[in-house]
Order: sequence, then structure tokens, then C-alpha cells
Amino acid sequence: MKNMENESNIHLLEHFLQGKASIQEVRFLLTRLDNPAQWDNWMKDKWDQADNEVDPRVDRKMYEDILKKTSRGRDYFATFRRFWNVAAAILILFLLSVTVYLLKDRQDRTSFEDMVVTVDKGQKASVTLPDGTLVWINSASSLRYGKNFSASGRNVTLEGEAYFEVARNPEAPFTVTVGDVSVTALGTAFNVKGYPGEPLVSAFLIEGSIEVCSPYEHLFVQPNEVVHYDSRDRYLQKMRVDDIRTITAWRENQFVLDDHNLLEITNLLSRLYNVTFQFTDESLKNYQYTGTLGNTSLQSILQILSLTSPLSYQIQDSIIILSENKQAIKQYSTVIK
Repeated sequence: MKNMENESNIHLLEHFLQGKASIQEVRFLLTRLDNPAQWDNWMKDKWDQADNEVDPRVDRKMYEDILKKTSRGRDYFATFRRFWNVAAAILILFLLSVTVYLLKDRQDRTSFEDMVVTVDKGQKASVTLPDGTLVWINSASSLRYGKNFSASGRNVTLEGEAYFEVARNPEAPFTVTVGDVSVTALGTAFNVKGYPGEPLVSAFLIEGSIEVCSPYEHLFVQPNEVVHYDSRDRYLQKMRVDDIRTITAWRENQFVLDDHNLLEITNLLSRLYNVTFQFTDESLKNYQYTGTLGNTSLQSILQILSLTSPLSYQIQDSIIILSENKQAIKQYSTVIK
């Protein structure tokens, strides 16, 4: 059994040196060569199994060859073993290089197959997918899709917020995956929002129809309806939206607030202006605001918020510190005009 295994290893080695080894054989040979002692044992077995009687002519020839290759005949076997160890080590390094190359090549092909569109904070972008679908991507968001996007299925992965105008194709449903939620449509327009670190994922339908699925349920959505998924309780909740601008106004660089609390607003401003907010009092996060803010500077928005609520702010580089204005009367529901 042992001899059969040794012969198999030698056969694999010969196959490799002839350039005929398969990937599976290379991997197997690599595991064998990683233990040089195994090959030394094979050499010793072969030496011990050799015939004791040697033809005199062969003996004389071997002796002359030994004298040519080394000054001391007794060191010939040790020299051969050292040569074999070095050769085996070189072969191991070569095979390792081949393996690393194959792995890297596979990773390069994988990265080539996936297209990722990333939008930094304070920026927006639009992209046309291979099937003709138009996508508007909001700040601090990314969209990923594969090389075979339009052939084997139209599937994209979203982190953040995007608005989709899907090219109609009944044979290939269009699916957006955001965390645990998937939104599927054939040809329609809808907005999806789900930022990492935030518990809510929302899908709002403008026209057509979509199906929103979570791990436990699914809902069909009609125009002007929004579905919220809360990762904390894992429920889907559907409701009707009277003013669609509260969801789609970001495409026009507007802020439409409908009883939004200050924490929601600062999360939005943080992505749009690439700043960080700090609260000196946790109760400030519950201040409510309703109204519309046009395309304006962060300084102007902060001034409006402070004029319509007991709020004061300080700007330190890219950090905005929010605190309660002790001189103002507390109002937890404020309308911006």
C-alpha cells in the first residue's frame, strides 16, 4: 500500500514537470511536498530495496562518476540529499507561487464581475444600468451589481438610498436587496432607503407595483404607499403618503420635513454635508420639525433650526455641537415657514 502511494506521488510529480498536471493534482502535490520528510523516507526505501549485487561495469562507471562530481566519494549521498531538499524547496515555492497566482486571478475575476458605484458624503450620482434602468444615488450610498446583471437576473444590492426607474422586462424581475429586505419590480419607479447602522428600511412606490419581502412576510405595494421594515421587531408596516416630496425631494436638493425629529434631521445633514453632530442633551433629539428647506448652506439650515426652536449650535471644524438655548421657551413641535 505504501509503495503504491509513493509511486502515485512520483507519477504526479512527473505529470507536473511535463506540464500535464490538473489544478486538483497541483493542489494534492503541494500538500505532499509541504512535508519533505515523506520524500526522504521514499528515497531511503528505494535505497534499501536496491540489489546488493551490482554489475562490475556499472560499479566502475558509478565510481568514476562519483570521483568527477565530488572530491570525496562518501559525501556523494549527502550531496544528493541536499540537492533533493533544495530542489524540493524550490518546487514548493514555485507551486505556492502558482497557487497564489490562481487565487489572485480568481479574486481579480470576482472583482471584475461586480460593479460598485459609491457616492461619498455630500455628493449625489446617477447611473444607467446595462438593462437601461436609471438610478439616482443619494449621499453616503453604494450600489453593487454583477457582470451578468441583465442575462441571469436583474439583482442589485444597495446600502443607503436610491431612486429607481426600472426598464420593463417581464422575463427578468428587478430586485433591490437592502439588508434583510428585498424589493422586486418588473417595470416601475420607486425609492428605497436603508443606511447601515439605522434600524429602518423604507420602500416607497411612485408608479407601477412592487413586492417588498422580509425574512418572515411580504407585502404588495401600490403607488403612493410606503413600506417600513424595522430590524428591531422585524415587521413590515405599510401606509399611504400624502406628500411624496417628503421622500423624493432629495433628488432636487430639498428638505421636506413632516414631524421629523432632530436626530433624523442631523443624520440627514451629516450625510449631505459630511459633518458630525454632537448633542449636549439627549432630549434635544426629540424636537419635532415640519416644513420645507430649499437648496441652501448648512449654516443657513442651522440658523433656521435655532430660530424656530430652543436650540443653539457651535461649529468646530467638521463637528457641530448642539445644545439647549436656555433663554428660549421649549417647543417640541415647531413649524418652519
